[in-house]
Amino acid sequence: MTEVVARSPARRGLLLALLVINVLQLALWVTRALREDDPVATLLAVALAVLVVGLAVSVLLTRRPAELVLTEDALTLRRRRRPLTVARASIRAVRGDVRGRPTWSHTVVLHLDDRTLRLPALEPGAGVLVPRLQTWAGVGEDPEERLG
Repeated sequence: MTEVVARSPARRGLLLALLVINVLQLALWVTRALREDDPVATLLAVALAVLVVGLAVSVLLTRRPAELVLTEDALTLRRRRRPLTVARASIRAVRGDVRGRPTWSHTVVLHLDDRTLRLPALEPGAGVLVPRLQTWAGVGEDPEERLG
């Protein structure tokens, strides 16, 4: 059994806004460089063109969102850098960042044998994920509480 239970929300809006602003600035600098034959304006237009190309590539290759995957014996947070795997047996408690109120919480907090781990913001939110992960791991909200 391998099941993707959550994904991080895509955040391309800011990159798109920066791209639009920089394309407009690039058009302004290119127009100025062509009209005035100014070497400084030409240099700035070339530098801005490099920036716009870089932003365009960033928008097209926006990082793959993180995925939370459950298997029979482990929870895996797949992300581009440093994927994280947590053994099911090492989970002692699952709760939201607002104690006792998973529906008010933004993130999921896992209490492990040796540390506490805060997962990134995921969709669906903590109100759905906390009960699901508690059932899967057989734990409650408190590290001393063990279910079935």
